[in-house]
Amino acid sequence: MLTIFSVPKPFKKQISVIQQNAIRSWLKLGSDCQILLFGKDQGLAEISEKLGVKHIDNIMTTDYGTPLLDSIFEQAQR
Repeated sequence: MLTIFSVPKPFKKQISVIQQNAIRSWLKLGSDCQILLFGKDQGLAEISEKLGVKHIDNIMTTDYGTPLLDSIFEQAQR
């Protein structure tokens, strides 16, 4: 199984279109591909549900809200 994971930017304006196109292209890789979207940013839960991908909002961040990648890699590996 191939797992693709990302910490997208908030789904606003043009970046929303770009990110949704990327996720849709990943979905075309087939049913043996798992897609994980990490974060709590605007629109992420709704887009994840709309596109049928897994959303994980329980991520560790710095005091400034920057996601800690080691935490994300650890969760994706699980």
